[in-house]
Amino acid sequence: MFSLSNVIRMPYKVLKASIMIPYKVNKASNYILPGQDKPYKAIRNLLVKKLSQLGLKLITTPVPGVMKYAVGGGLMVGATAYNRYVISSENTVDAIYDRLVKGAKSRVIKMDSKTSMFFDVPLDAMFMVPYKGIRKYGQSIKSNSEEHVTPNALVKRVYRRSPRREEGWQGVMEK
Repeated sequence: MFSLSNVIRMPYKVLKASIMIPYKVNKASNYILPGQDKPYKAIRNLLVKKLSQLGLKLITTPVPGVMKYAVGGGLMVGATAYNRYVISSENTVDAIYDRLVKGAKSRVIKMDSKTSMFFDVPLDAMFMVPYKGIRKYGQSIKSNSEEHVTPNALVKRVYRRSPRREEGWQGVMEK
């Protein structure tokens, strides 16, 4: 059920985060003037955010993509319904006054626009379907023969049988 290739990528994600998080902290502390204190609260918030993102990535890494899409879709629908309910109370004069004067936080869940979310799904599908098709084709060839077929071997095999290759090779030999 869980993807072994995604589990193998977990150390890569940890290594990448161990480089990127200190880089982001250094970048945040570079914007202070000489003689001023470091923005410890901003750095702490950045660390909490990035480490929680890393934890979530590590938890969701072995989960299959279909399950991630299903849970994400459910969360999006739930957040949209919640925002529709809360936004009517957020636009009152009292709520605006509380946010501006008293510093109350908005209860609306921040989300990407619906158009960008609906644009991401077809874009992902456009790139993943050919990859999955080639992978399945390679697996079917592997199951039909005893030899081990890697994706590179599959490309070489297809290229070896193509008429363009033979024409190109003969053109090189004639020169």
